[in-house]
Amino acid sequence: MELKEEDSGGDPQQMNKQEDRYYKLLGDRVNFVPHAVLVVLSFIIFGFVPLVIYGIFTLENYSSEVKVAAAAATSLVCIILLAVAKVYTKGPPKSYVKTVLYYVILALGTAGVSYVVGGLIKDVLERISRKESGFVIAVPFLDTMKMKPAWTSY
Repeated sequence: MELKEEDSGGDPQQMNKQEDRYYKLLGDRVNFVPHAVLVVLSFIIFGFVPLVIYGIFTLENYSSEVKVAAAAATSLVCIILLAVAKVYTKGPPKSYVKTVLYYVILALGTAGVSYVVGGLIKDVLERISRKESGFVIAVPFLDTMKMKPAWTSY
């Protein structure tokens, strides 16, 4: 939408297509709807593939390490496929290895930072939810849900 709404400052009838950012990146502006639909579909499909794989491994009762490894491997394959597709649709200077490595390194760095931050948040929640702290937070993955309920019927 941002590229479509961007005005290059000239008359649209006399605008040179070589100066238009939208034309350089995506092609003719008349193809905006197919481009937008393709972007949304690829986001949905490639976003759901790792979740489906994780769900399949969950149904089969694999260990958590196997589930995470399968989801990570599937995500990596999806990232590689999208990077190859991006290079394929670009112009003549096609550098498959450079583009794929760029996106794989970016994804691995992001995943690493997310994993570390998630571990830190889990540690903080564990410390807060100890009985000595005076706070009790019921978080399912911390096993704090095993407390006796305050009201029970006999």
